[in-house]
Amino acid sequence: MRSIFMKKETLFSFILTLLLFVPTKAQAMSTLPNTGESNSWIFILIAAVAVVAGIWLVVSSRKKK
Repeated sequence: MRSIFMKKETLFSFILTLLLFVPTKAQAMSTLPNTGESNSWIFILIAAVAVVAGIWLVVSSRKKK
C-alpha cells in the first residue's frame, strides 16, 4: 500500500516540477516576436494536469480511510 502512495506522490511532484520549469523553457524556445505573447495553452494544460492529479490523490487517500 505504501508503494502505491509513493508512486502517486512522485507523480504529483513531477507534475509540479514541470509546472515550474516548462514555462521558462517554452518562453525561451518561442519563435514569436517579443510582444508579450506566449504559449499559454502549455501553461493551461500543465496546470489542469496538476489539478487533476491533486484531486485524484485526495480522493484516493480518502477512500482508503
